[in-house]
Amino acid sequence: MTPLQLKQSGTILGTLHNVKWDMFWSDARFEPTEAFAQYKALFDEEYKTLKVEQWDKNDQLQQQIADLKLRLVSEDGQCRFDEFLIHIYGDEAWFRY
Repeated sequence: MTPLQLKQSGTILGTLHNVKWDMFWSDARFEPTEAFAQYKALFDEEYKTLKVEQWDKNDQLQQQIADLKLRLVSEDGQCRFDEFLIHIYGDEAWFRY
């Protein structure tokens, strides 16, 4: 499958490469663009709350991410996800739809 682009409106925030598809959580290598820099702290904080099981705070941060109205779209346009849960930390991303 072609890589997936993480988009907000027409802006590409990053690309998910080598997606390993799974029934529950799919993971990939994340390559951010410069446009992702404005959201990096939000994703870093979300990841940290996930790791220490601060569920209420994590839910709030996940809602902030959902409010960004992100999409995952394959470069060839054959695959598109408008509703998904995603975690990004460093060069790793994992998502479910």
